[in-house]
Amino acid sequence: MKTKGLLAVGTALLFAISFLAGCSSFDAKPTGAQSEEFKSHIVEGKKDPRYEQVRRELLSPSVFRIVAWSKFRLTVSNGTVTKEQIVSCDDIGGTGFFVTRDGYAVTAAHVVVFPEEDDLCFARAKQDLKVKGLTVTRAEKALVIAVLINEGKPVKAKLIAADTTKDLALLQINGHFNPLELSNIANIAEQPATIIGNPYRVPGIVVFGKVARDLYDRQYLRVLAPTYPGDSGGPVITLNDSKVVGMVLMAPWDDAAKMYIALTAPAPEIRQFLTQNALGHKF
Repeated sequence: MKTKGLLAVGTALLFAISFLAGCSSFDAKPTGAQSEEFKSHIVEGKKDPRYEQVRRELLSPSVFRIVAWSKFRLTVSNGTVTKEQIVSCDDIGGTGFFVTRDGYAVTAAHVVVFPEEDDLCFARAKQDLKVKGLTVTRAEKALVIAVLINEGKPVKAKLIAADTTKDLALLQINGHFNPLELSNIANIAEQPATIIGNPYRVPGIVVFGKVARDLYDRQYLRVLAPTYPGDSGGPVITLNDSKVVGMVLMAPWDDAAKMYIALTAPAPEIRQFLTQNALGHKF
């Protein structure tokens, strides 16, 4: 099975890196046949009569774009002079959505937690400084998470909790928002659904498909809809009741559908994670 791995998009601020260990790296923009496929899926989505309604009722108030990166504050020395230097690593892009009115939101953990990339960034920074005759004597790392709601000004988000095993993360953004509701329906096979995401950093893209009959690896909900880097953390919403049945985590190639489809964390798993970490809220 071909796979696009975990769907975060990186752009080179310091140097090009690969995404999570064992996964493929991606360019910030699709190229060649991939570009044509991406464009055709966007065009097809916009032709759907439900497109504008979904964008108006679900995207604008509830779904946002995420940009996250790490910064290292380094103390460096040439043996005589000591100074501070800031190094910003590659930023990772993805999608998130609100689950409470007071700003709790969820996304995929790999969109906001990326230790392998940080290790590579730090190692490269040290090597670059060594070439200049400088040695790192101290390093402090800070995670920066910014969200863009309706593609407005970036707003700072706080990481509340992350489960890297299940690839789930909880964020908090100051303000009042319109949350999406998690579904309680057990049997959702074959139901029409939509995925809202920010593929290749193109904001607010809506695609349509349906929930597959079977789970992947007995844990991931399969959604037969075109999925791309940048869709990670995006909600999968059933069209009959506008409730969230899953969240995009990764995209394997589906031979029958002839496209990369979404593997998602199912709503019960998201609800359990939220219940454990968003104290005082019911989901």
